[in-house]
Amino acid sequence: MAELRKVAKGIYKDERGVYTVIVYHDNTQTQRVAGTELRAARRRLRELEREVKLRPRGKQLDEIAERTVGEALDEINDHRQNLPKPPQTVDDELKRLETYVYPVIGDVRILDLKAHHLVEVTEHLQVAISTRTGRRLAENTQANVWGTLVAYLKAWERRLRRFHELTWQSPADLLEERERPRPVRRPRGYYRRPEVEALLSDRRIPRYRRVLWLLLFATGMRFKEAAGLTWGDVDWTTEPLARIELRRQAARKGDGWQPLKEDKRGVGITREVPVHKTLARDLQAWRLDADGWALLGGRFPTDEDFIVPRPSDVTRTLPQGSTWRWLQQDCRTVGATPRAIHCTRNTFVTLVDEDAPELRHIAKSITHSAGGDAQDGYRRSEWLQRCAVMQAYKLGENPVAEVVPLPLAVGAGPGQSLGEPEKEAKTPTNRASVQPRNTKTR
Repeated sequence: MAELRKVAKGIYKDERGVYTVIVYHDNTQTQRVAGTELRAARRRLRELEREVKLRPRGKQLDEIAERTVGEALDEINDHRQNLPKPPQTVDDELKRLETYVYPVIGDVRILDLKAHHLVEVTEHLQVAISTRTGRRLAENTQANVWGTLVAYLKAWERRLRRFHELTWQSPADLLEERERPRPVRRPRGYYRRPEVEALLSDRRIPRYRRVLWLLLFATGMRFKEAAGLTWGDVDWTTEPLARIELRRQAARKGDGWQPLKEDKRGVGITREVPVHKTLARDLQAWRLDADGWALLGGRFPTDEDFIVPRPSDVTRTLPQGSTWRWLQQDCRTVGATPRAIHCTRNTFVTLVDEDAPELRHIAKSITHSAGGDAQDGYRRSEWLQRCAVMQAYKLGENPVAEVVPLPLAVGAGPGQSLGEPEKEAKTPTNRASVQPRNTKTR
């Protein structure tokens, strides 16, 4: 056999002037004769490299070929869980797949997945029963499950191409428009002013919950922003109103932190929210009264403590599921229509619009970050405009028992009166006596 002499990477030449190309792949080599011209040898090398990239790699590809839909999508979910900043919805995504997708196509081999399998999933969603409500899935829930499945299949397609050099197409693109679940856009509701006043003043509601409802209605925060708020986030020295600086929100897992929703790139976007005078008054009382925050924690709070902590453990943030149930319960207590926690943001914007329609364009800067450098948004003129919105916002000035005739009070039926407010409800931790103030920081 003629001896080969290396000319370039992957290209060799023998004493007869014949070029040969060699590509090493998966501990083996592939060799082809390319003729007597260097240009042809280079062209043949490129063709051989493309051919080798698409060639299966033995045991590794055998394992991929045997993976089921459930195993493949679980791998995608594990990857999303281990990202430096995992999506906040990653747990919900896995629960949707395990509840509504895996029972239908979870055992199908991922490389054998066809369009008719996905049609079976959409048909199953139309008759599936919700594990939470016991009723059929709402159209928006069906759309959420479908969107999660499509996104995970696309992620698996990219994963095969990038890491395994396999070409596979998600069959979700083959479904017709009428076969795909679509969300239904419905206007989000809001709490009427008498309902808000009742939730803030009715003493049948535990005090820590009234403080939380006031915090949400007076600032338009998202729940996780309010849950992660500490006493150190409030600056009482600014004028004309105190200032809450939002730079983070509580994560769902444990008590970790996530950047604000607007801070998608993690560049440190913040949002400055003026403190309404009613909120400022109640927060000061909540912090300093012996029957306020100290009744939950057994001590007076420090700057590192949460403003409204978990009643059973003041070192942890509020649980979102339990808070939703508390809100539903409190709405029924005062006779208000139960709505979602996020409706408090709509309520804030709606009531501000009623009280100061000329400042409606400023309200959005209170509930949403404008983006850019954190210091750029905190200009004196913008701050004064936001304070003007809060000063015009009439909140907590008219307790329901004072402005509404008793027979027509929120929560009272025909010929029925609310009467004297009942004694404030006790929480599991209220039975403990308040300990002397502890100045040591956690």
